Amino acid sequence: MQFERLHSQQFKTHFNEGLISIKTPNDSVPIIIEKLKEKAILENDTISLIKSIISLSAFERHRLNFNKAFGYAGEALFLAESHKDKLYIAKTQEELGTLTYLYKQDEESGNYFTNAHKTYKNLYIEGSINISELYRSYYNLVMHNQRIAHQNNLRAHIDTCNILGKQFKPDAISRLHLNEKKSSLNEWNGNFNKALQLLHSIAIELENIQPDSELKQENKRFLLIIYGRMAVIYVKINKPKLAETYFEKFVKIQGVLGETTFYRSFLYSRYAEVLYNQGSFAKAYEYEQKSNAIGNAYLDPRNEQNKYFITTRNPYKEQLIKKNEQLNLKNL
Repeated sequence: MQFERLHSQQFKTHFNEGLISIKTPNDSVPIIIEKLKEKAILENDTISLIKSIISLSAFERHRLNFNKAFGYAGEALFLAESHKDKLYIAKTQEELGTLTYLYKQDEESGNYFTNAHKTYKNLYIEGSINISELYRSYYNLVMHNQRIAHQNNLRAHIDTCNILGKQFKPDAISRLHLNEKKSSLNEWNGNFNKALQLLHSIAIELENIQPDSELKQENKRFLLIIYGRMAVIYVKINKPKLAETYFEKFVKIQGVLGETTFYRSFLYSRYAEVLYNQGSFAKAYEYEQKSNAIGNAYLDPRNEQNKYFITTRNPYKEQLIKKNEQLNLKNL
């Protein structure tokens, strides 16, 4: 798997199901959720069980324990399908869409996001979910269509997000994420200056977050993507010195891991190319090695910890197929 483009990402987290406070220390998160999971099992509360498993998947995804994350997501989908709960089928499809998106399995992630979206739309029409959930689902489609470079769909879904955003108040960072998506439309059509203007304006806002701003200090993590996008465009328009400036800004952002790790690998490799072309061979080798280290750790199917999930096999899929076959036989 190799990333050819760099995009921002705004995924649901382990806090979205409301099981834990956002102030909960990371070390306490799995302990609390596991206890809630055990309680749900004892009380035979399938919905609470699914919520806890989805939360565990999102948490392990954040910690880069993808083997566990895929396992939890598969288990949650199996339970939701068995329970025939439309909302949680959609939520588990969304989590699997996120995981397959990260592993650049575009067709599979697109199917998960699209199927989840159809359900979310119907649930919204029925009044079963609020507009923020629908917005979130459209944003998943924005991410997917940016990834596959489908300009018409991307433009349409950005417009829909903007319309929905006027009806409630999304997080302040959401506006900047949509502007980053708009910059891709300009870049794809050769409007590099316009793309850079949008990205530069995002960077300025993030670099100058004030205490009374709607933006939060943690939103600065988004700068990793913005600096990377700008550097890559400068490479494309043959301005290596400016590219190097923004690559240097990118590498100075420390402690930003989670799902951005994959893009960090991509940017290390691109920076290595720029350095090599400028004759900085030792430094180029250093960053290429950093890129390879991430690839070997998380993306190499020969790695023992990756081989069971790198192709995103769902260990519960066969169980679900067998169960459906049994139900069909009973109905004959």
